[in-house]
Amino acid sequence: MYSICDMSEKLKLYRPDIDSIFTYVLGQYPNAYNWFLNRVIPELPIKRKILGCFVKGKIVAIAILKINDPDEKICTFYVRSKYRRRGIGTALMTECLKYLTNPYIVVKTSGIFFFRRLLEKFGFELVYKGNLAYRYRLFDRSS
Repeated sequence: MYSICDMSEKLKLYRPDIDSIFTYVLGQYPNAYNWFLNRVIPELPIKRKILGCFVKGKIVAIAILKINDPDEKICTFYVRSKYRRRGIGTALMTECLKYLTNPYIVVKTSGIFFFRRLLEKFGFELVYKGNLAYRYRLFDRSS
């Protein structure tokens, strides 16, 4: 069984968990940790939100959202490989969409295999396909 919680307002409490899962993200994106320290943390909890999924007290998934902005975005969405195909990604995305109306997400070409089915399940549409990344947007949820 898993639980999803908003880690935004208790960052000091959850910081070791965030750091442990961020090691993967660090390897995928240059300067990811600097972005986290200099952009995400200062904008919590008004313009950013961090959601985490825990199994037996261990963080297994994370989402970082850009909220309360015309350019809403799922900045980071990651489920540890050992915990995929268990409904955790679906539950985490459902929780993300409680805070977002018409968000977009950019997925690296190398990761599209893992994301395409989840994004299509939620109604995201492909709006850009490049050599390095895909951009999906969720339209018309405000009505």
